[in-house]
Amino acid sequence: MTRYAMGLPPLYTCFVCGEEVNEKSQHSVRRVRAWVRVGKKTIHRIVDEEPVFAHDYCLDSKPDDSQTALF
Repeated sequence: MTRYAMGLPPLYTCFVCGEEVNEKSQHSVRRVRAWVRVGKKTIHRIVDEEPVFAHDYCLDSKPDDSQTALF
């Protein structure tokens, strides 16, 4: 039973679409800060994990957020 079915708000929502995210789903991604090897995409070490989730298909349809404004 989902939290929504019990009348509770979702625990995590998608950063892009705002809908509920199942953090255990293979179609969910989590934002992290990590070190990668030069010229590679394999994660060497995760520095920090943030409680920011998204559906992988939503993230694929959203423009790159690497230049998000701070103010």
